[in-house]
Amino acid sequence: MRTIEKELYQLSADDICVYAVVKGSWSYDEAILFSKDFLDIIKTFEGKPFTHLVYFDGFTFSVPEIEEIIQKLVDKLVSQGLRFTAQVIPFEYYNITQFQLAKMTQTKGLFVKKSFNCLIDAQDWLESQSFNMPHQDNHFECEIFKSLKTGR
Repeated sequence: MRTIEKELYQLSADDICVYAVVKGSWSYDEAILFSKDFLDIIKTFEGKPFTHLVYFDGFTFSVPEIEEIIQKLVDKLVSQGLRFTAQVIPFEYYNITQFQLAKMTQTKGLFVKKSFNCLIDAQDWLESQSFNMPHQDNHFECEIFKSLKTGR
């Protein structure tokens, strides 16, 4: 499993999923760096379908300029095989984070995303959605999630 760790995000990938923990309020430059790192980490999928599980750890409303950057990233990821994204937004940040995410991660074509307040529910949903994707008994667990709130 390959991992990239930065101050405001962590990325990790296995054979079917890119895991992310994102934090804080992002600047334009932070969004550009995240996009570059994300595209770098998916090279191992070599065009095969993959999923994404992201946990917003204290992520708050960011500058509007990041919205176009992240939407372009999502469009590129979908063209390279992204099929399902589960977004975990803790209850205390849900409304404001969901508002901005809706503007910058629009679903198109084969791409489906769903938001959750609980990591366990997100993992269960991804597992149910990916049943026909090539993988071996994946439960969508990752080291970068170990210290997060996971309860219902």
